[in-house]
Amino acid sequence: MRHQFLIMLFLCFFCAHSNAQEDRWHTGIEMRAYPAGVVPGAVLGYQVSSQAELTFTIGANFTNRRDWGEHENEEGSGFGGGLRYTHFFKAVSSGWFAGLVTDLWRLEIDWDDDNETRSGMSNITVLQPTGRGGYRFNLNETLTLDTSVALGAEINIATDGEDVGQGAILLLGVQLSF
Repeated sequence: MRHQFLIMLFLCFFCAHSNAQEDRWHTGIEMRAYPAGVVPGAVLGYQVSSQAELTFTIGANFTNRRDWGEHENEEGSGFGGGLRYTHFFKAVSSGWFAGLVTDLWRLEIDWDDDNETRSGMSNITVLQPTGRGGYRFNLNETLTLDTSVALGAEINIATDGEDVGQGAILLLGVQLSF
């Protein structure tokens, strides 16, 4: 599964970058981290105005929730994507920003209880709305670095198997774009 993700990330990044012929488009890679996992991904963004951007994301979500969920141990992974709206307080090229993010994940969570005497697997669809803020740095004429913090909720909207953890989420992110 990790090899498939890396191939998908590579193809999305380079196909999108080769098709980004206007200055309004940018492509990039990102890494988001939260207390129970990491989310590597690819981004494709479009500047809708001098202070606003829409960004499409695709990625993988690797989680180890330990005993923070419904069971004594919950861990798993899956794929998903999302849409972001970002407002810049000055021109889009650099500076402070704030926005809204909606991600949708399809995760397979392995869980166990009572020192592995009871275990199972749940397939879940997770809706993850968050508010996001951060700062964009111009590294040169074509390369930017975004640092961000997002706060929101992880909501299991469909579950096949036993219930697993959901609730508040805090994500720290870094994004490198061309």
